[in-house]
Amino acid sequence: MLVLSRKVGEEIIIGNDIRVRVLSVQGNQIRLGFVAPRDVEIQRQELLEPGRNRPARPRPAAVSLPAPDAIVEGRPKDESDR
Repeated sequence: MLVLSRKVGEEIIIGNDIRVRVLSVQGNQIRLGFVAPRDVEIQRQELLEPGRNRPARPRPAAVSLPAPDAIVEGRPKDESDR
C-alpha cells in the first residue's frame, strides 16, 4: 500500500488518465474528486459488499474539477467568490 499526504487542491495521478483531487478536509471527513475515462468504474467499497443490492445506474458524463487556484479555505469557490 502506498500512503501519501496531500493538501486541499493537490492531486494524485494514477496512470495517464485518472486524477484524484483533495477538495476539502473537515474534521475526519475528506471530500475527493475523481476524473477518469468513462470506461473506468468508480465505486464505494461498501456498495460492493456481499448481500447489498447495487442498483444499476448509468455513469454521468465526465465532471470537471475546479482549478487548484479556485480552492479557498478547504472548499471550492463558487462563481460569486471570483
